[in-house]
Amino acid sequence: MKRSGQMTVFLAMVILCICALMSGLLESARTAGTRWYFKMAAASSLDSVMSGFHRGLWDRYHLLLLEAEDETDVEDAIFFYIKEYDRENHLYPMEPEGVTVSGLTHVTDSAGEPLEREITDYMKFGFLNQEQDFEALAGELKNLKEADSLKEISGLYEDHAKEAFLLEEALEEIADSLESQRALVREGEGAA
Repeated sequence: MKRSGQMTVFLAMVILCICALMSGLLESARTAGTRWYFKMAAASSLDSVMSGFHRGLWDRYHLLLLEAEDETDVEDAIFFYIKEYDRENHLYPMEPEGVTVSGLTHVTDSAGEPLEREITDYMKFGFLNQEQDFEALAGELKNLKEADSLKEISGLYEDHAKEAFLLEEALEEIADSLESQRALVREGEGAA
């Protein structure tokens, strides 16, 4: 009785191909997961570092500016938080060797031009998040419309009655604009 080994060789080749395909798919998934985890660790580290923003500039101009001595302080802080991610996870181990900060912009660069640009942008578009200013401006408009307030202002500025009238018109335009901004904010919040 003679036996042929053709079926065994064919089956071994098929199993080898299937195992190679499965190994490749698993390695691809592991690599994608590692890449995703490292991106998440880097983004979270940057968020953690930026949580040390300068509170006074945020309160006044809503600018998120980090107060640091130099680039090495920022690099060390980012590296510290990335090492925390490495310490907590064993599924996607990583060996971060260091962090290099590139493209760091100081607010004093170009004679303070970046800071000036950010402040003017806030002054142009920053009223959207200050609900209390809408109410204060509406109260001021109401005071100006009252006869007593207008008489007081006219009495104090007899020579400038025309300017006071223009000021009242400007305040009305600002109030209308702020009301439309409020409507747009509500519309944007609804869309979000």
